[in-house]
Amino acid sequence: MITAPLESTRLTPIYAGDHIQGAECAPYTLVEYGDYQCCDCARVFELIRHLQITLAERLRVIYRHYPLSGIHPEALGAAEAAEAAGAQGRFWEMHSLLFRNQNALKRKNLLAYGEALGLDIDQLRNDLNKRAYQGRVREDFRSGVQNGIFEPPGILLNDPPPSQVCESEPSSEIVTSIPELAQLRVWFAPTSRHWGSTGQEQFVRRYRRLAQTP
Repeated sequence: MITAPLESTRLTPIYAGDHIQGAECAPYTLVEYGDYQCCDCARVFELIRHLQITLAERLRVIYRHYPLSGIHPEALGAAEAAEAAGAQGRFWEMHSLLFRNQNALKRKNLLAYGEALGLDIDQLRNDLNKRAYQGRVREDFRSGVQNGIFEPPGILLNDPPPSQVCESEPSSEIVTSIPELAQLRVWFAPTSRHWGSTGQEQFVRRYRRLAQTP
């Protein structure tokens, strides 16, 4: 269960229960709200993977669930499977398998991925049957709404307080100077400091389109 934030001064708080890759003192923190059955989210997954190589220790990545179950019927189950794998210490490995196998997210597939990762399959099956992590996934979804996410993928890029920065970095140029990050800009949420006017226009268009969807 997500409780008090670790960093209450951040634009979007980072919690102890978050799934995190990278050092706390990294100059940049990227928070993604994603859906394992969303094609754009799979593209973002690859972009972030390359971005982690490019920025290395300068970037910290947090992933949160935002499954649109109404149009992606297998997304919620996949998110719960990722959480169940995380309880066994293999969240990021399951995370990668789910995004790389978006066309195979049925229960039998989720169990097969768990077996490939060496998980306790009986525990995984039990967690999925009991919907043990549905509440956690819903908490992520609610936090996404609170942070201005209306559809996945949704991205927040924050700067930590100066006292937490490992090294100096020109924040005004970070988005445009790195190709992978520039490509992610279209998915920046309105609460991100780095989304800019172009990102704002894209967000408004995407939100209006979503609002018109039955």
